[in-house]
Amino acid sequence: MKIIYINLQHETNRRNRLLREFNKADIKPNEYEQYASLWGRNIGQKLISLLIKNEKLVNSRLWLTNFNELDKCKLAIYLSHVFLWEKIYNDYIGNDKTEYGWYNVILEDDVILSKPTKQLINYNNKKTLILTRLQDKIENNLKNVPEDWDILFIGRSKYLDGVKVAPNIIKPNPVHKSLTNHGMFAYIVKTSSIPKLLKIMLPVPPTYNHVDWKVRSHYTNANTTDTSKSINAYYLEKPLITHNYKIPSIREQERIANRYTNMYMKKNPSSSQTIPRYRRRI
Repeated sequence: MKIIYINLQHETNRRNRLLREFNKADIKPNEYEQYASLWGRNIGQKLISLLIKNEKLVNSRLWLTNFNELDKCKLAIYLSHVFLWEKIYNDYIGNDKTEYGWYNVILEDDVILSKPTKQLINYNNKKTLILTRLQDKIENNLKNVPEDWDILFIGRSKYLDGVKVAPNIIKPNPVHKSLTNHGMFAYIVKTSSIPKLLKIMLPVPPTYNHVDWKVRSHYTNANTTDTSKSINAYYLEKPLITHNYKIPSIREQERIANRYTNMYMKKNPSSSQTIPRYRRRI
């Protein structure tokens, strides 16, 4: 099992905070790796054109005509998740299935991990202390997930709505509700399901939505007939990972940075110096 965390290369504070979480959870450095995500500020018209050419975005002039209004941070988050899935699958095939297994844990860098659970058991008439780590808890829950699963969410925000199909396993209701079945900060993706997921998620239309909204819009229900366009998602009733709401999201950081930049330019309209970039320390 490989744990992969999504993190902007320059966001060292967020990365260091997450590494402390790994240490707290007794997850060793060789058990996780970083995936350097796409930064919204690096999305320019040339990159948009290249993504259209490579069929990652729908071939539409709206991408360029509406470029100034494009929420580049939202697009960067969407593509970072999807491109990571693509990398996992390509590396899995190219490396004879050695680097990545048949499923992989994906985390964003603003999660809270718990310490291993301690338990005393009798072994050979002696009491032995057993530590149950995050990976052990994941393995135990995967035993209860129906075999048709594509994505298992081990963390979620706000509310959960669905039907309990196994111990601690919830099949989500496909009907969209605000703040329900929400968040992409902690989940497991099945490697064999990635080709289907990529066909659903790509190419991205110019009227796209948040990545988790897109995933939710393809949840299966009793009336689903075309399984190639459906996502079999499940949630843990009791999440293993929680979201750290004290850390501002990347989108929020960019919004504050843009506001700070605009304020600076109004006060210094003729300044030729580099505009200082607002950064909140984590």
